[in-house]
Amino acid sequence: MIEMVPAISEAISLFEYDDQQLLLTITFNSGSRYEYAMVPPRIFEEFKDAGSRGRYFIAEIRNFFPYARVG
Repeated sequence: MIEMVPAISEAISLFEYDDQQLLLTITFNSGSRYEYAMVPPRIFEEFKDAGSRGRYFIAEIRNFFPYARVG
């Protein structure tokens, strides 16, 4: 199942998670879009619930999972 979540963040506008492929796609306010592979469901849930999604992204996602720019 793919879950899309609008983000209220200075840096992130939207993110979605495909729990079958363990793929987290993040759309930044700049319009850039990145896919992060092999993201466990726990990380997605914590990201979704984070008080600051930007800080969580930097601390737990960026530089920890393989990624590619897709847009």
